[in-house]
Amino acid sequence: NLLIIEPKAGKIIKTTRNKQLGIVDYKLSNGINVILKKTDFNTNEILLKAFRFGGISMYDPKDKYSATLASMIQPPMGYGNFTSTSIRNMMSGKNANVAIAFNQLSDDIDGSSSVKDLEVLLRLMYLKITSPRMDSTVFRSVITNTKIATKTAFDNPYMILGDTIRAALYGNQAKSVRALKENNFDQVDMYRANEIYKEHTENMYGMKFVFAGSVDEEKIEPLIEKYIASLPAHPYTIHCADNGVRTLAQNTTQTISATNIKLNIVDYSIVGEAPNSVSAIFSL
Repeated sequence: NLLIIEPKAGKIIKTTRNKQLGIVDYKLSNGINVILKKTDFNTNEILLKAFRFGGISMYDPKDKYSATLASMIQPPMGYGNFTSTSIRNMMSGKNANVAIAFNQLSDDIDGSSSVKDLEVLLRLMYLKITSPRMDSTVFRSVITNTKIATKTAFDNPYMILGDTIRAALYGNQAKSVRALKENNFDQVDMYRANEIYKEHTENMYGMKFVFAGSVDEEKIEPLIEKYIASLPAHPYTIHCADNGVRTLAQNTTQTISATNIKLNIVDYSIVGEAPNSVSAIFSL
């Protein structure tokens, strides 16, 4: 049983059907929207996607690495009263998984399950949203192991090439997105990362949940009311921030030599301001 205390169910307060698209849109009592799309590609699979604007763009440079890694370091530390190992054991034999991620401009939840294990998926999601756990021993282990993996990754010339290109384009601007290096992990604070995780999950207002696959309306509706309509959600202005990062106003050419790669790679970038519109994106 993943949940010590069962959620207090909310309500579906409005149902809208779009026959042309074949979707059902539920408005919940806590303000969250849920969309169902029944498909027959796989008769034993249900996919979950939830998203809203937000992400880590809203944080100051001093929180850059704690925010960047907040959703990555949480799963190994576990949730509620459970370590990651005990959760893995409880999920043995179940076909359900879910992951929460805070990206640059959005908060995202991705999951999937068999038809039979849909409620398991929702219970696991509810646990991960409401009960992030801290474990300093696990945290230190994750940071140490990730630093080792990062050092090994930079033995790969493709990694060096990609980071050099980003450095040439954006320089050392505080909020520019660069490949993480060993010393960056020393700037991750477990307590601040936990705070940031909670800042994104303690208010789920504005999240849009989409279920696609072999969904049965009658069976999923009470589960939506119990595990999604019960989530904490309070109205606020949802936004993501312009991090102010711009390409450097200069022409530059850099050559990188690597002895362990047997091909030439040329990356040619033309940069500049462009309108933020669908037509402009397609034109580019």
